[in-house]
Amino acid sequence: MSILSKPLIVGVILGAALLAVPNRTLAQSSLIRPPNSNEPGWEGRVLLFGEERTRIKSMPIEQRPNRTGHFYGNTVRRIYYRGMAMPLPRDFVNMTYAFIRER
Repeated sequence: MSILSKPLIVGVILGAALLAVPNRTLAQSSLIRPPNSNEPGWEGRVLLFGEERTRIKSMPIEQRPNRTGHFYGNTVRRIYYRGMAMPLPRDFVNMTYAFIRER
């Protein structure tokens, strides 16, 4: 892959993300808007056991923390809080940071 094609791929992905947000201006889109303060953060542990698992399972899915590999729940929360299913670049950064922090 040439050096020029990498920026092109990133541009296409970001362009597709903008198109996925219909009826919104760029300033209103969640691509540049700060995250919703009510939106749950990221849990660094992928698997939970015992009391922690029971506590998380008893919460509504919209209030549970995001976790690496939990695609369905994470998508439901993005739609609930942002109105769009597609993850943003900050989601990948936050997920990676939470995952590494728990190691």
